[in-house]
Amino acid sequence: MANVDLFGNEIPPEPEYDLANGERIKKSSLRNADRETQADAVEHWFYANYEDPAENTPYIGSEGGYQFIHGGPFDAREELENEFSGTVPDDVIEEVVRSAERFSLEWAPRIDFDYDEYLFDSIVQYTQHYQDFAEAISNTRYLAQVEVPNPQNQHFYRILFVSVINALEAYLSDNFISTVCGNKGRLRTFVETDRFFSKGEIPVKDMFKRAEGIGAEVKAYLLKLSWHRIADGKRMFHDTLRVLFPEDSGDIEGAIRVRHDIVHRGGKKKDGSYHQITKDDIDKTARAAEELVWFIERQMNPEAVRLPEGADEHSPF
Repeated sequence: MANVDLFGNEIPPEPEYDLANGERIKKSSLRNADRETQADAVEHWFYANYEDPAENTPYIGSEGGYQFIHGGPFDAREELENEFSGTVPDDVIEEVVRSAERFSLEWAPRIDFDYDEYLFDSIVQYTQHYQDFAEAISNTRYLAQVEVPNPQNQHFYRILFVSVINALEAYLSDNFISTVCGNKGRLRTFVETDRFFSKGEIPVKDMFKRAEGIGAEVKAYLLKLSWHRIADGKRMFHDTLRVLFPEDSGDIEGAIRVRHDIVHRGGKKKDGSYHQITKDDIDKTARAAEELVWFIERQMNPEAVRLPEGADEHSPF
């Protein structure tokens, strides 16, 4: 029977706090605990309830920065004092505050949200990958016609150039994941043919456990895969789906190397000079990406695919 006060109102249970060793401590016991235990409980409580906004909070520079859609921003000192003032000494709270503020001065509430699970489920349930790719390329081509003055046009063109490769990566990744992971037969073929899952030996006693968890292993592996490695994508599409890539994908591979310099080196080449991206470069890369995607779609979804502009339906491109 729940505890009640003199007026018959239910008395809430005494708050408890987690400790690093997995145990829990009641609030009344925390008052008399040693300093190390108090700091442990305070720190665990804070990081269980708040996170650096860089983790999951949307950031929109034009709107002033982080968009605290789940509440906040919260101040570490204020939240810790509200929870623990009068229970632990002020200097214990101050110690945890100083530690937290080395990471961030603003905090967002921690939301129990598995982004990988959400991303995977949304990919598997969605099938309009070619349409999304075509729309992204069309939008990129349209934006490439916008006149931007020097020297800002180079920044603009680099963004558009990268967006073409991003659209291609999204198509390859999402198309493969939804096609394979939504079908047990294809999933088995992938596991049996992929180099990653061919490594190592499984003890007999662990075989059933490994089989039960193989779906989760495949999901984690595919979500982390770098899909701009065309050779890997080519091998996986062929071995699992018997889908071929064009024999010559040199234009795309060259564009991917440029994309790497733009994303990771600010557009700088190995010799220290900068890539000068033009509208023609964007169009040429878009064309190469379209041809690769069209080549794949002609095998996987021949009734729905639209040929790239100017392509001959009787030739590879």
